Amino acid sequence: MNDQTRTAAHDIDPITFEVIRHKLWSINEEGSATMIHVSGSPVVHATDYNFGIYAADGEMAVIGVYLLVPIYTGYMAIKEFLGRFNDIEDGDVFIINDPYLAAEHQNDVQFCAPFFHDGKLVAWLGCMAHQVDLGGLDPGSWCPTATDVYQEGLRIPPGRIVRREKSIANCGTSSSPILAWRRLSRTISARSLPASRSPSSGSPNSAAAMAARRLRA
Repeated sequence: MNDQTRTAAHDIDPITFEVIRHKLWSINEEGSATMIHVSGSPVVHATDYNFGIYAADGEMAVIGVYLLVPIYTGYMAIKEFLGRFNDIEDGDVFIINDPYLAAEHQNDVQFCAPFFHDGKLVAWLGCMAHQVDLGGLDPGSWCPTATDVYQEGLRIPPGRIVRREKSIANCGTSSSPILAWRRLSRTISARSLPASRSPSSGSPNSAAAMAARRLRA
């Protein structure tokens, strides 16, 4: 938080502050509920996920009461996106699960979307959902005998999978952003890299993330 933001925050009267805080919490709760309703994953229903609202610089503003890892991994992910992309626009969606950059482990795939107001980046919406399986030595991608990270399943570097509401991610273009995850999985399989043993569980989680990030008002 910069000095200008701190000054603006101190200028808000307590009543306005509470109205804004509860509005943000309401949006966040609706995003969390959307994740639950859209995803068919039993892991998500067991609350191994979260949804959060972040400031433009990635600092956490509001986050759900579920798995609290995204308190810091969401901030780290957004920092990576801001540092790697200088053409972020409304309608973009970014993805990451690299534990060396912004994840607890590969199963925790994060989706982050910028929010613009009057053409200015003012916030981010972020959601993380534990994927049932992302490949690796053992089912569930829990690999206690792995000797390096490459044996623990799919590792996704910071990347943009949706550009102005159109899916990309080096796996073709489509009018449906939901197809990005499926095409990414097929691309990985074609390159003989680890692929999910349960791809049907990953697509609903991706769909849930895409649906939740549309909650903007």
